[in-house]
Amino acid sequence: MVFQEGCPNIVNLTKAFASRGIRASLFQIIEDGKIKSTQYWPLEPGAFQSYGKMFVNTKKVRAAVHSGSVPPRHIYS
Repeated sequence: MVFQEGCPNIVNLTKAFASRGIRASLFQIIEDGKIKSTQYWPLEPGAFQSYGKMFVNTKKVRAAVHSGSVPPRHIYS
């Protein structure tokens, strides 16, 4: 779908914690014992990973700390 729609950027957002996967260079995102996502981007910014006719270039990697708290939600009527 990324290739079909011509997406210039991919953002992977998850509230799960990353744990080491089978391959030493990859991380897997696991929620409730199920693999939800596997890292497909290179670890180092500026590096490339090829997938057939496509390639992924890492521009920036930023990790955020998840506090576990739910942000306040305001409903106005």
